[in-house]
Amino acid sequence: MYVSGRCAIAHASYSQNAVIRNADNHEDMLRIDKDFRFIKQFARFYLINDLKIPTRRDVASIVLLKYFNKLFKENLIYNVINSTSVDIREFPEIPPLKLGIHKCDQLFDKLTNIKAKVTKAGSGTVVISNEQDNSLLYLKFEIDFINKDIHNESLIISIRENVRTIDVSLLIDYFNLWKALLINGRLEIMENENSYLMTRLWPYIPVNIDVNASIANYEHILQKLGGGGKNID
Repeated sequence: MYVSGRCAIAHASYSQNAVIRNADNHEDMLRIDKDFRFIKQFARFYLINDLKIPTRRDVASIVLLKYFNKLFKENLIYNVINSTSVDIREFPEIPPLKLGIHKCDQLFDKLTNIKAKVTKAGSGTVVISNEQDNSLLYLKFEIDFINKDIHNESLIISIRENVRTIDVSLLIDYFNLWKALLINGRLEIMENENSYLMTRLWPYIPVNIDVNASIANYEHILQKLGGGGKNID
């Protein structure tokens, strides 16, 4: 691979008799490209598994869970990972939350003061939600301490059903938030009082959703509500 690939790229050879690939030939260049991909993956495997060098995602995951690692403490997290169920009364109180989108200038004034708490824990995960709260907005997300992640698949942000009266401003913020998420926005969960960042989820990747149709529908609803035309890109 070194002789036929590396030397071809350099247009050089350590031996006059060496058979090298021609980097100017289409078929040879495809072979060189395949070699390059293999070497890249091999090097990645060696760095991660043998040298124990964390990936960029590993480092990001540490930041992702930093707040909750500090809040829940090591012994409690150990129990979550090694037990099928942990008594939620063992968990500390979670301060009121508010929602935002990473690198988004728009303020979601109504998506604030969400009184959430731990509602389920065990098998490596902790579920946080405000399901017992009487607010119109429902929030739920799951922290995975085994894989060091907060999965977008577990994220629920919705308006509660069977609500007779809804604040129009809340609806405007709600639909604008989902517009931002659908264009791969990163949800930020912060402390309500001081805007301290608790965690930032990975970019939201819509699955089985017609993104353009959904955004157009949200725009239509926002126009009716009088909250359209705000820049959330």
